[in-house]
Amino acid sequence: MRDQSAFPEALFDWCNSGSASVCRYSDDSSGWQKPPLKTRLISRLERLAEDMKSGAIPGGCSLFLVGGPGNGKTHAAKYLQRILLGDGYVSVDPVDGVVSYSVSTVPGLKGVRFIEDASAGLDNDSSYQRFVEDVEKFTINRPEGCLFICCVNRGILATVLARIAKNQMKATDAATSFIARLSSVVSPDATPTSLWPLSNSPDVYVHPMDEESLLEPIEERAPVASEIVDEICSVDAANCEGCVSQGLCPLYANLIALRDGSRRDNLLRVLRYFEIVASKRLSFRDLFSIFSVLVVGSQNDYVLNGKKTTPCAWVEKQTEQVNANRQSDRLLALFDLEMSLYHNRLFSNWRDFKRVDRELLRSIKS
Repeated sequence: MRDQSAFPEALFDWCNSGSASVCRYSDDSSGWQKPPLKTRLISRLERLAEDMKSGAIPGGCSLFLVGGPGNGKTHAAKYLQRILLGDGYVSVDPVDGVVSYSVSTVPGLKGVRFIEDASAGLDNDSSYQRFVEDVEKFTINRPEGCLFICCVNRGILATVLARIAKNQMKATDAATSFIARLSSVVSPDATPTSLWPLSNSPDVYVHPMDEESLLEPIEERAPVASEIVDEICSVDAANCEGCVSQGLCPLYANLIALRDGSRRDNLLRVLRYFEIVASKRLSFRDLFSIFSVLVVGSQNDYVLNGKKTTPCAWVEKQTEQVNANRQSDRLLALFDLEMSLYHNRLFSNWRDFKRVDRELLRSIKS
């Protein structure tokens, strides 16, 4: 029986699941195996924690992390609590997306209210109403010594404002005004303004999770995406040593290729161009999925005689076919192996060049 925690099977777990995000990088059974990927947000949170512990930010504050799923909101929020509170950090499962606990390890800080998921709850109405009430209680009228952390996406903000406007929800004028302002400043087309802290609100900190690209260098450091590739490529591949199919194995070739700095940089550059053209930031979950698929594909790619099989069994069969008597079998096996290389996975769909030629001829004639 093959070890499912070794290469290549281990990389299937990085793709297209709720765990295939930034938490996947650093969490072990105890929750904190490695330091977090050093984004600008993580650097900001580290400075915020130091300021709170030193008394430069007394009496707590409100923190809003705004963005969609898979971009590290929850992980960053938990990291802040851990470095701020140390042994006083309480790691508990949220109830309907909420964690509240008292604090005595940081001077001036009495408690934490952590909204892990503003959309969580028994139903949408209750979760939206709770969000409005939390904004009122823990931001507008925040108790002295309270740290309020809220993870929320733009859709929740827009929905809440729409329901308030239709009198489908109760909200004070102050809460409505603050949520409208929050929605405005995190809009993709918002006029640049101070968010850390929020302009005219010195005890409120806001971070749109997609304001930075994970594919761009941060000052003198390599892009965060490069660290993700490091993690993907550091998977245990000891079982590949001595394998008779290693010389023709595209999965092992992908692993070795992406360990090369120049090839990795070129891949990240292509993905950054995609972000620019598509006007879309790739999240942690996106990148973990993309890199794992480029290296090993998906489990559905490996089929023999109509039945799913393991990647290694599939590669072994293709390498056998390379030496088959029929030329068609040899060519098909070589083609399948070649198309499993990461650069061919990246550009797997090609236009019909005959059709392109016909269109070109028609345009010339006209």
